[in-house]
This record gives sequence, structure tokens and C-alpha cells, in this order.
Amino acid sequence: MGNIFKKKINDESISFISNDNLILSDIQERLDSYEEKNYEIKNNVDVLKSNYFSITTDFRGELNELRREYNLLDTKCIKLNKEYRTLSILNKTYEEQLGELENKLLEIENEKIFLDLEKNENIIESSRYLDT
Repeated sequence: MGNIFKKKINDESISFISNDNLILSDIQERLDSYEEKNYEIKNNVDVLKSNYFSITTDFRGELNELRREYNLLDTKCIKLNKEYRTLSILNKTYEEQLGELENKLLEIENEKIFLDLEKNENIIESSRYLDT
């Protein structure tokens, strides 16, 4: 049994195969144009690869340089921190020594020898070191 309805022919569904497309010279021309396009694409991909490689090597070099600089600055920072701590400790000890010396000086000044003016005058008069 067959179809009772006739199939409508749609112009859009016409095959792309025509007599012009089957001529060997046309086929060869299309193959050549495809090969040229393929060659251009390969060249562009090669250029992109080489540019990508050069960019990555440049970035890698810069990154290594930044790492070296960071390590150098880090070691300098550690050294400065050690020196700062040392100077801070020395400063504290000197402050303590100054405090002790000031206390001793106050103790000496508060002793009776310095408070008695008559004795001070006698000491000054009897001192031989001032006569020179």
C-alpha cells in the first residue's frame, strides 16, 4: 500500500549536490581553499603557542626574581628584628643602670657629709687638690 498523500517538495530541502558541485576542478578548488585555510589556522595556532610559551617563560622569570627579592627582604627583616631586640634589651639594661646610679647619687647626696656645710667648708679648705 502506498501513501495516498503526495509529499510536498520543499525548496529548502533540496540537496546541495548538483552538477556544479560534482565537477573535479570545482572539488579541487574547494580542497585547495580548505588546505589554505587549514594552513593559515595551523600557522595562527603555532604563533599563539610560541607567544604563550614566551609569555609563560617571562612570567616564570619575573616570578623567580620576585621570590629572590622576597627572600632577601625577609632575611633582612629577620636580621633587623634581631638587632632591634638586642638594642631594646641593651636600652633596658642601660636604663636600669642609670636608675641605679641616680639612686646611688641621691643616697650619697643625702648622707650627712654633704648636709653639714661646716664640714664641707673644712674639707674644701683642707683639700690639697684644689690648690694646684
